[in-house]
This record gives sequence, C-alpha cells and structure tokens, in this order.
Amino acid sequence: MAGTEIKKEIGKETTETITMKPEKEPQVNLADPENKGIFERLSDKAKSFGANLYEKAKINIVDRAKIMYNEDLFSWHDEISLGVASKIRGHDQRIGALEKSLVEQDRRLDSYKKRFGKLPPDLQEKAYLEKQNLERQKEILKNQRDRMQTQLEFRNNKKSLYENRRNEIAQEVNGRIQERFVAPREKRIESLQEEKGKFDQEIYAFVSTKTELEKELTELKSEVENVESDWEKDALGRIIKELQGELKESNNYIKSRLKERAAIEKKLVKLDKKANNWRDYQNEFARVTQRTSHYPETGEKPREKIKTERREISAKTSGTTGEITETKPIIETKEEIEKLSASDYINEWNRYFRSEMEIKPKSFVEISKIDQKEELTIAELENLIRNYYMAASKEKIRPLKLKERELEKRLKTLRRYLIGF
Repeated sequence: MAGTEIKKEIGKETTETITMKPEKEPQVNLADPENKGIFERLSDKAKSFGANLYEKAKINIVDRAKIMYNEDLFSWHDEISLGVASKIRGHDQRIGALEKSLVEQDRRLDSYKKRFGKLPPDLQEKAYLEKQNLERQKEILKNQRDRMQTQLEFRNNKKSLYENRRNEIAQEVNGRIQERFVAPREKRIESLQEEKGKFDQEIYAFVSTKTELEKELTELKSEVENVESDWEKDALGRIIKELQGELKESNNYIKSRLKERAAIEKKLVKLDKKANNWRDYQNEFARVTQRTSHYPETGEKPREKIKTERREISAKTSGTTGEITETKPIIETKEEIEKLSASDYINEWNRYFRSEMEIKPKSFVEISKIDQKEELTIAELENLIRNYYMAASKEKIRPLKLKERELEKRLKTLRRYLIGF
C-alpha cells in the first residue's frame, strides 16, 4: 500500500483526508566506497584507541578464558595423578614387605634344615602353601601397580598437554602485546629520548655561552667605569649593548629549548605509562608460564619374561617283579651322615639317663654283637638301644625305671644334644 488514509471527523462531517507514509529504517551500504572509507578517515588517535580497546577486551575475555580452561584441566589431572602416585607408593611398600617375608621364609627354612634336618611332609606342604600365598599376593599387587602406573603416565601426559597449551597461549599473548603495543611505544620512546638528548645538548651549549657572556659583560662594565675618554666609553658601550643582545637571545633560546624539552618529557611520561600498562599484561601472562608443577616419577615399568620351560609329566610303574623296592632319598639327613662309636654313645647315654636305664658296655656288646669301637650312624645306634631295652626288659638284666613310651623321648633328646637337632 502506498499509504494509509485517516479521515478526521467533526461530528459526522469529514473535513480532510491525511495520507501517512510508513517509516523505514535507514539502510547503510557498507560496500559504498564513501562508507567503506569511514574508518580510514579516522584520526590515528581514534584508530589507536579502538585497537587498544579491542585488544584489551580480547585479552581479558578470550585469552584469559583459554588459559583458565587449560589450567582447570591441568589441575584436574594433577589432583588425580597425585592420588594415584600415593597409591603406588603404598603398593610399593606392601610389595617390599611381601618380598622381605619371602626372603625371611627361605632363610628360616634353610636354618631349620641345617639345625634339624628335613621338614616332615605335612609341614613341607604347609610351608609351600604359605609361600605360594605370599607370591600370589605379590603378583596381584604388582598387577595393580602396573595398571596404576599406566594411569599415572597417562595423567602426567595429559598434564603436560594442557600445561604446554596454557603456556603457548600466554606466550602468544605476550608476543602479540610486545609486537603491537609495547615495541612501537618503546621505539617512539627511544626516538623521543634521542630528540630530548639533542635539546639537552643545545641547552647545555646555550647555558655555557650565557655564562661566558655574563662574565664578559661584567668585565666590560667594570672597565667602562675606569675609562676617561668619551670615544672609548662609547665603543665599549656599543660592545656591551651587543653582548646584552646576544645574552637576551641566548636566554630566549634556552627558554624555547626548555619548553620543547618539557613537551617531550610530557610525551615520554604518557608513552611510558601506556607501555607500562601493556608491560603489566606481559608480566601477568609471563607468570602463568612460571607456575610450579609437579610430575610424580613413574619409574621404569618392568617387562616380565614369559617362562617357556615345560615340566615333564612322568608316569611311574611298579616294575616287572611286583616287588616293592626301597628308595634311598637323594638328600641324606644328619642322622645318616653323623657317625659315632658305640662306646662314646653309651657313655653319653649314661651321662644323661643312668638313673633311668644304665647301659653296661659288656652287656650291650653281648646283646648287640658289635665292637664297641665300631662307628655307626645315630639312627643305627638308636636301633641298638631299642634292641638292648627289649632284651633287658625280657631277660630282666636289671630293673628298668624307664617305660617303653618314654624311651623314644630320651633317644630324641640325646640326638639333639649330640648333633644339634
């Protein structure tokens, strides 16, 4: 519709018709060269202000958010890694304790065998099961430790990843600030410092000239007072006037140089303040890269070797004759190794148990049918004592206070006294 017609009515009569056109928002064509050059026509000061504003917003919002994101993830993995490292230390202590227990068990078994001989079969089985249980516990703990070490290495790697990203962002921001804002200002400051240095030299030169002129004027004025001729007074007066003009000109030069130097110093103060504001940002992001981080040591994970040896399966037969053959143990006990003469053994017996059953050497030889000097094993001598006891009981060689069931205890006691078990 071209427009909207509104009729004004007074009473029932229409007096006039007003046509209203719809309002439209103004359209800006950014492709228009005139509009496109708006930013280019801005002053350098306005452009600098806009760039500073944008960069500060980017640093305070975007860059800080990136650093916080990576820092939070780093801290999360860091907390987990410290907990895992603590568990690993606990497992190492438990594994070490089990290894000590295994070594101690082997040591005690060796000590027992040296003192008392081979363990009875039931105790051998018990010791074997106990050792197997310790080894199984150690194996379980080592498996758990390997898994925890894998997790710790993963957490450390993730920490390194996020720490590197965080530091790279901080370094990028630092470099961007240096390139866009600090370096140009430092270059401008350096240029102004050089310009200020020139003014300092000129001021120093004019001040030196002024000092010389003042000294010369003082001398001439003193000389004029002592001159009598008029022409000489006039000549010196003209020179004094010229020197006064030069002195005035020097003062003007000094004032103008001081004014220009003050303007430069004012610019330096402003530039240094702006540069310091950006340097503060640089220091802030530099400190991000200096944050302390701790990576628990994981150590070398041992590579266990697979045991490839096979244990042969043997099936034994009873032989062709059907007879049970006596097998001799591979390792002899001390009972079979230690030997003693019959007379020495009888003397030791009587030394301890004469009151219960005295052994007469002559009767012992007659019953045993052996030579007293013949050396026999402890086991063989004990069998002879048993035979002697049975014969003495049967033939009533002499009254016996020792009961048969107590004989074995006495033999065992004497064996321990003689050979240590």
